[in-house]
Amino acid sequence: MRPNPIQWLVVGTLFLSGAEAATPAPWANEPTSVLGIELGTVIRDNIPDCPQRKRGDLTSPSQFCKRIGTLVREGQGYIDFDAIPMGAILSTITAYTYDDAVGSVHALAPHRNYSDLRAALVERFGPPSTVSTSTVKTTAGVELSSELVEWVGKAVSIQLHERFERITTCAMIASHLPTLAKHADREDARIKKAAAEL
Repeated sequence: MRPNPIQWLVVGTLFLSGAEAATPAPWANEPTSVLGIELGTVIRDNIPDCPQRKRGDLTSPSQFCKRIGTLVREGQGYIDFDAIPMGAILSTITAYTYDDAVGSVHALAPHRNYSDLRAALVERFGPPSTVSTSTVKTTAGVELSSELVEWVGKAVSIQLHERFERITTCAMIASHLPTLAKHADREDARIKKAAAEL
């Protein structure tokens, strides 16, 4: 997990319109993939491996590609991508995997691109399920507003964080709910087994 330089202090309240406050309608535009990455499955070969760079070579590949995956712990890892879609808005894309299946895709962007990213998501996925705002507080004591926009479906949820980890960064997190639930159940069983061995 990357260090978080911001101490988050939630002091805001949820702001919902009358339509959003009611039970949301089914998400008609619920995706099975985001940014060319299928959720809940093994990353397919149609996303090629990025070419190996020679020492000192800073050039980017010309097409969307995946870097060699990193194993965090047994059954969990992440894969970074290069020559990413929406490169004028996004800065990084990372897929987090559980038993090789994509559980979530995190796309980060500079905060200055938040409005463009939000507009693109609404255009693609329709009106959000919920919108909330909170106040974040930096370690220096500066308070800033931060919006959280969410789309929630049967198998997929997408969260757009106006400020994520740093006040200068926004993030879109697309999650495959069945994959994450299966992983959570397995982790729970692992902890219970460890506790029983005490």
